[in-house]
Amino acid sequence: TQLLQMLSLYGWIWIIPIIERLFPLKGQPFIRPGILNDLVHTYHRVHLWIMINSAFAAWLVIYAQNHGGQGPYGRGILIDAHWGWNVFALLLMGHVTFYAAHYACHKIPLLWQFHRVHHSTQVLDSFSTSRFHIVDKTTFAAPYLLLVTYFQPDPALTFLFISFNDFFGRYGHGNIKDPHWLGYFMSNPKFHRWHHSNHPEAINKNFSAEFNFLDWIFGTAYYPKEGIPERPSSTKAWTALQDQSKKFQSAKFRLTRLFDADSSRFDKFSAQHGELLLDYSKNYLDDETKSLLLDLAEQCSVPQAIRSMFAGEAINTTENRPAHHVALRNSSLSSQQAEIENNLNRMASFISKVENGELSGFENSSIKQVINLGIGGSDLGPAMVTTALAGFDHTRIKIYFVSNIDPSHINSTLMGLSAEETLFIISSKS
Repeated sequence: TQLLQMLSLYGWIWIIPIIERLFPLKGQPFIRPGILNDLVHTYHRVHLWIMINSAFAAWLVIYAQNHGGQGPYGRGILIDAHWGWNVFALLLMGHVTFYAAHYACHKIPLLWQFHRVHHSTQVLDSFSTSRFHIVDKTTFAAPYLLLVTYFQPDPALTFLFISFNDFFGRYGHGNIKDPHWLGYFMSNPKFHRWHHSNHPEAINKNFSAEFNFLDWIFGTAYYPKEGIPERPSSTKAWTALQDQSKKFQSAKFRLTRLFDADSSRFDKFSAQHGELLLDYSKNYLDDETKSLLLDLAEQCSVPQAIRSMFAGEAINTTENRPAHHVALRNSSLSSQQAEIENNLNRMASFISKVENGELSGFENSSIKQVINLGIGGSDLGPAMVTTALAGFDHTRIKIYFVSNIDPSHINSTLMGLSAEETLFIISSKS
């Protein structure tokens, strides 16, 4: 009864997310294929999760007050407290639990597998970054629910705080252009945008909820005085490149004019490393274009990203781990040099045993076919290398590639092959 009375007074707040979600998605049926997936990921046009969460939290407080009340170690301490202390306690409990849960979701691999759904895009707006797995949501909500049940703040204030907290979350993930100075004490869009960026210095930073004091206290705040993480098309260099390119789009323009005007054009717009030559002099660009392209790379933090890759930092934000491309080509650049060299030696030993017949198939049959099973980069990369090095083929062993989940691909490949003489490679980078 008490919960229903409270909802009758304050339930009007639910009208706002209903209207907010109704109009932007009015072209999408309310009942539709995929609705269960949207509910599991707590993404729905009326945002059912926040309604359930706020009402459930209020009910827990009411139940605790009626059946537990005040007790030792501060239990129920907020029952008779001034409303101001209730608001302060709700804010403090919310910020501490949110920061701790958010930090854990980025640092603990198992929790990251659920939280990464929220990081499926770097573009901040009210909808693309509002997808959360239900396990992820529970990780954030459970500690807070435990605290409000124990300390028992005013249930109506609890209901209102959680509801307004949802509005602030959508504001923090929005594209609203607000003053830069707000980001020094609030997790506004400019502050939180760094958290969703791939900027190497902002990885695993800016975990706070509404107010970001915990980030400043624990050294996890990243908020430079100027600029925000840029998409290429929103940079000044991009705009300048668009304007500068117009002179190349004229029907009267001829590429030969660039060579006539500059006899050293080839030297300026080519690069050579050993026997590998990159000649980009025959493209529509000049000194100004090259300078603007370098500016674009700078404004998109490419130099910092390169340094972070070489340093072995966790620049793969979706899997929260380093990208070891550089280290695999020169292990001396990596702290994992011994592990890398050990794995390469194991691979070389395995290949040698297959080629000389030491490692055989069923009934001691020599391996005569190798079939690579992989999709995307796990197919194209090995296939391209195999084609490029065809002149150095092992005469006895033939290599095949299967990259389609359609059974016809594997069936046609296996025709005429002997199972006893076939080695399968399951190729996957992840």
